[in-house]
Amino acid sequence: MLKTIKNYSLGDVKREMSRMLAEGGVNPEVRQFALEIASQGNQIEAVFDYVKANVKYQPDPYGAEFITSPLKMVEACRAGNAAEDCDGIALFIAGLLRSLGYNSRILLIDVGGKGLDHAVAQVYSKVEWINLDAASSFPLGWEEKYFSKVVIE
Repeated sequence: MLKTIKNYSLGDVKREMSRMLAEGGVNPEVRQFALEIASQGNQIEAVFDYVKANVKYQPDPYGAEFITSPLKMVEACRAGNAAEDCDGIALFIAGLLRSLGYNSRILLIDVGGKGLDHAVAQVYSKVEWINLDAASSFPLGWEEKYFSKVVIE
């Protein structure tokens, strides 16, 4: 599902992303795709590397917030035309990892001091949350400095 939220509030975005994350985490097609891309080695790294290499960063239109479900992102990846902004990429990674049994979430952060302006996926690994920011050039685990955050689980 692609949802366009016009005149959106933070509460609207949080609710919709939380709902889509929960649905993606239990969707059999999302799980099958995650298993295909993470069949060998470290599953967290495999998902991160796949999304970073195969999902083009595309900002939302001015004044609108597009949110694409993990299932729709699987379909776009299979068609070879996956493109999303940072929150869509974070939602996709978190949904894929959740479908594989990992505790994952999305972190909305304020990196510029002017409001929430970036999103990253996070996965819990043993004792800490690890950042997965495939919308940037940062490596897996990079922790960007930020002024404030909102967690979406």
